[in-house]
Amino acid sequence: MKTWVPGNALPGTERPFYLQHQNELLCVVHHAAAGPHCRATVVLAGPMTLERSHGYLTWVRWARQLALNGYDVYRFDHRGVGESTGDFRQQTFTSWQEDLTAVTAHAKRQRHGRVVVLGLRLGALLGQRVFDAGEADAFIAWDPPAGGKPMLMDMLRRKLAADYMEFGAQRKTREEYVRELEAGQLVEAEGYAWSKGLWQGAEAFVFAAPRRITGEWFVVYLDGRAVETLPNRDFYTSVRIPKPAFWLQSPHLVPDLETLFTGTLERLHRWTDGWSISPQVEAAVAQTPPGPPEHGRGLALDVLDLEAGRCVGTVHTGAPRTTQVGLLWVNFGYVPRDGHGGLATQVSEALAAKGVPCFRYDLPGLGDAPGPLPAHTQQFFPIVTSGTFTTITSQLVRALCERHDLNGLVIAGLCGGAVNAIFTADAQKDLVKGLLLLEPEMYVTEPRKDADTPRQGTRERMRAQLPRDNALTPLLDRVLTARLPYEEKLRSKLFSYWGWMRLLTDENVYARYVPLPKKAILDFVLSRSELPSVTNLPLTDAWRRWVKDNRPVLVITADGKLREVFFDRINGTALNGITRSSYEHLRLKGTNHIFTTGGAIDTVTRTISGGWKIFRS
Repeated sequence: MKTWVPGNALPGTERPFYLQHQNELLCVVHHAAAGPHCRATVVLAGPMTLERSHGYLTWVRWARQLALNGYDVYRFDHRGVGESTGDFRQQTFTSWQEDLTAVTAHAKRQRHGRVVVLGLRLGALLGQRVFDAGEADAFIAWDPPAGGKPMLMDMLRRKLAADYMEFGAQRKTREEYVRELEAGQLVEAEGYAWSKGLWQGAEAFVFAAPRRITGEWFVVYLDGRAVETLPNRDFYTSVRIPKPAFWLQSPHLVPDLETLFTGTLERLHRWTDGWSISPQVEAAVAQTPPGPPEHGRGLALDVLDLEAGRCVGTVHTGAPRTTQVGLLWVNFGYVPRDGHGGLATQVSEALAAKGVPCFRYDLPGLGDAPGPLPAHTQQFFPIVTSGTFTTITSQLVRALCERHDLNGLVIAGLCGGAVNAIFTADAQKDLVKGLLLLEPEMYVTEPRKDADTPRQGTRERMRAQLPRDNALTPLLDRVLTARLPYEEKLRSKLFSYWGWMRLLTDENVYARYVPLPKKAILDFVLSRSELPSVTNLPLTDAWRRWVKDNRPVLVITADGKLREVFFDRINGTALNGITRSSYEHLRLKGTNHIFTTGGAIDTVTRTISGGWKIFRS
């Protein structure tokens, strides 16, 4: 078996395209099998909403590993999510099943061979039905939920946790949300509006062993459950993967999934070794016409090979152009180019409808764009905060302006994307006409403790103070040698800048129970004149130059949260005495860092598309 890791050469050609389906466009990416022969075609049916965003890097990595081992692969976004068009509020499990059926049918037409559907979470529920209907030759389920309703209830639990951080005692219960859904009201969950149709339609999707007699199928649970509990070891297995699972927010950008990947490939090889493809089919494959066009309805998918790497993007044009200044979104941290909750997509569609050309691109290593990645998020963010993406983003700005005959671009991003936007704007002042910064992160990443460096804890420091000739020394030394539970963790919280800032901004889970005058302490912190020691000084210098030159900027932050407090502290010192006539700042109450609560995505969309003067030329 061959292994593909981020940073390696692509195993085969990759082509994104739109598939016309029921008056909408499904975004599909085709990974061509490496080598002259294809074992089979695999259609990947992924999870929904934020599970898709957090698992995207692994999903793309898996597609490339399949291609490297001789499989044609098609992966896609369901309607209303990611790069596919459609209103999420109108989608149901049934409509998403129809999407999977359409992509599977397209894959069968292209290869004229056997097709395997592999589904993760939501995709497992959909894939089971597509397989039972005879639309696929084989089926693999990764981590299938018990059913659609249990899966949505699990996602509601995550919503309740987010509500607790934002709304405290004013938050609703899960039962209240369920009643609202049953009554036909929309409920915002992880940045998406759930409908009554989605909620009620999930009831019919219950995962069970396929009823179909012919065809191959296999189920893989990812919780490491005992094999003795599995119904049948010929059709079921269990592996344990790094927690949290790769389809949730995780500290692992490149998790160790060798057991999962290898075991699944072994099963596929076992099936496909017995599947023969006749010379007539091979000849038909060679004559297969090209796929559908890569554009439609003011949208285009784009692959740009620049000197510093490949970028993969989506272009929104829409109505006739009303301005020579476009908008470029860069990745929000490490999530794909549509942003959390589809924020970047929603804003781009609204602006394009008013004649503003908009661009969303994955930078190398992120989303659909190939490139190297560190194993952990803590290793990724120092790459961002040091300005590593400035070169490729500058090349992207120049290429887009030349290709689309633009005078310049506004660069937009959230968190790490905002950092990249500031660095790029400072480097490309002639072509960058404005900055749109969502939750800008102006500090260096919280330092990671080196596991190879011995730490001197409280016990060691106290032992060093003991007199060597005291009769009590042996007893005290025994006490200090005893295990002190949570001692290091407690010390790190008590003397950590980050720990205190999270406490004061209510981003610590225990903050509500700590009787401190948080507002007074924060006011004192903000009144200090010097920059904090954790300030990203090169970034702050670039930011100061931009504002001092009176260049347009719109900042949008989550009111009272850590990044806003720190940003205000930076501005109070770095921008002291500087006129801010082109500077605007919107503070959103009742939302989180990624704007997936409190209706923040709609508010951001209205603000940018309707109220920001830079696009009213």
